[in-house]
Amino acid sequence: MFRTAGLQAAWSVELHCACNGQRISCTVSRGPEAHSTMSGSGEGRERILNEAYVLFLRQGYAEVSMQQIADTAGLTKATLYHHFRSKEELFGAVCAREMQRMHAGVTTRIAAGGSLQELLERVARFFLVTGGDADFIRLFSDFHRHIDRERRKILTAEVQPPTAVMRSVFERAIASGELRVIDPDLAVEMFFGLIMGQIKFATDGPDQRAPDPERAGQLVDALLHGIGAPAHVAA
Repeated sequence: MFRTAGLQAAWSVELHCACNGQRISCTVSRGPEAHSTMSGSGEGRERILNEAYVLFLRQGYAEVSMQQIADTAGLTKATLYHHFRSKEELFGAVCAREMQRMHAGVTTRIAAGGSLQELLERVARFFLVTGGDADFIRLFSDFHRHIDRERRKILTAEVQPPTAVMRSVFERAIASGELRVIDPDLAVEMFFGLIMGQIKFATDGPDQRAPDPERAGQLVDALLHGIGAPAHVAA
């Protein structure tokens, strides 16, 4: 008869011999994939995504192998392929999870309410902080470089991109009269163009610095009111 005595780093198993009542203890080691199976496929998948995210972020898509991901996650390569059929599929899942995080970040800041300028400033600040990390920028550059167009369409359809969320913000502002009538898609492009330009100029410039989140207000003010001096009214 077998009786388990515990589930720690290894399984401790007691064998009780019915013939003479003697008890023999032995230890049976369990491999990392056994731990993954016991933990549940959902937990194993999350561990893979967490470890893969760190590796892709630090080294870039091209420099990371499935074997390296399996080793870091404490799994066999076969178990890794059970969850993800290819490195491209795994990388797509990592990027999709990041897009979900960005979507949540944008919607949370919009839900706080306020004027159009206040909403835009909060969202701009969020992207200047989040998108200012050079590794993070490389992650999404790799997404467009290594994930084929059809798969990108599928992933972006599953997760509403921040541009779609912001489009609704501009549409409401136009409808309420807070913003003059303008193509909302153009407004979105101008908004993100200012932010991404600021990030790229800061991270790729000679100083290679992080973008300044405190500039969010200036960027939004320039978007809404322009950079020209106010016209003087003749007396």
